[in-house]
Amino acid sequence: MAVEGNQPIDGQAPTRPSMHARSLVLWIGDHTSAILDEPGPDVVGTVAMRLPNAARNIGALRKARRELGFGVAFDTEAWRNQCRQDHVYRREAFQSLGYDSRDVFGTERIDIETALSDSLVATYADAHLRAQVAIDPTIFQTPGHVSPTRAALDNDVRLAEATIELVNRRALREPAAGDPHERPRSLFASICVTAEELGLERIREITGRYSMLDVDGYWVWAVNFEPYGVRAEMMLRLVLALQEASGLPACPGGLGNLWQAGLARGAAGAINGPDRGAVEFSPEQAPPEPRDPSDEEDQDGRRIHTYHGAILGMLPFGEDGDKALAKTFVRNVCGCGHHPADIPPRGRRQTVAHNQWWRLKEARRVCVGSAEEASTELRERIPTAETERRDVGLKTGLRPGWRRSVEEWDQLPVGWGAAAGRAA
Repeated sequence: MAVEGNQPIDGQAPTRPSMHARSLVLWIGDHTSAILDEPGPDVVGTVAMRLPNAARNIGALRKARRELGFGVAFDTEAWRNQCRQDHVYRREAFQSLGYDSRDVFGTERIDIETALSDSLVATYADAHLRAQVAIDPTIFQTPGHVSPTRAALDNDVRLAEATIELVNRRALREPAAGDPHERPRSLFASICVTAEELGLERIREITGRYSMLDVDGYWVWAVNFEPYGVRAEMMLRLVLALQEASGLPACPGGLGNLWQAGLARGAAGAINGPDRGAVEFSPEQAPPEPRDPSDEEDQDGRRIHTYHGAILGMLPFGEDGDKALAKTFVRNVCGCGHHPADIPPRGRRQTVAHNQWWRLKEARRVCVGSAEEASTELRERIPTAETERRDVGLKTGLRPGWRRSVEEWDQLPVGWGAAAGRAA
């Protein structure tokens, strides 16, 4: 087959997610700043990272913020405070930020399902915001926690309201001092949901509460997401309902490769990049065993999966996966230029660069045109991808969430609540 191209589309993506042009929010994983060598400013206007990782990736953030002129946001992952105190997510990198529950509340964990006092809400919101200000983002976040209860929703909304008050009082929507781009800053509300908890009533409840807030948009984190049909539909219904009710951009994260379907359906932005295909919440998980320095597969860091658009997904690890990987590239030569076209990338550096090339290519497909046009184009690729998966020897087809994301829903046509697309 011919080598596929990957031409940028005209113009530049907005430096914060916007209802006027869909865009990819590029996630920068820990020590994967090489993706900024191919930043894709035509479809990427904002980059994001875990706040606990920011201090050791400051060079990449400075390049994105100051040199490339991108918007910068951090996932503060306040829900880490719901995990046991010896959890991997409660280590020094998080505790040093200043909003660990052990410092703010004097407790091992936050009980988000019990009403917080006004003083604790104020203290928590202030500490959470100060931690972000110190690392110089252009998009601030409110705290978000994981729970399906109304009490937890009440607490998160009150924390958002307290953060809004602080942002307004401190004029934090004005450009940061010394910003060469003089870019206004913004505040997005973080909403964390597990897909199995979502039904129409819960979507109405979340939308009704959050659409009344004085924020500039929403990060919607799909926690422990599996791409079943109903779960994918409910997640995207929530995103689009927020956009429909507020007129503000909503950006889903944690959808795996279904981030493409989220953008095609009309989400203003979708969050994806190394180390953010999923948001895993397992608060009782015991600390992992230390890594073995003699492990050859671990010497170059954790092995990462390889994406290919011909199968609309990542190739699995293992002997069967490696055979399918090799066959995929023989049958579908790759034009990324980071490795021989008919041979899969080798090692972490090549794979990160290869995946970034494909990430931008897929973003260019789904950010163009109306939601109806983008969804139709993606829907038409699904049968071909299913056939190719079988032909290269993969045992699993695409999950039902792919089709459900781009089909018509009951009483809600494609295009409802959608952000605008770009011209090709």
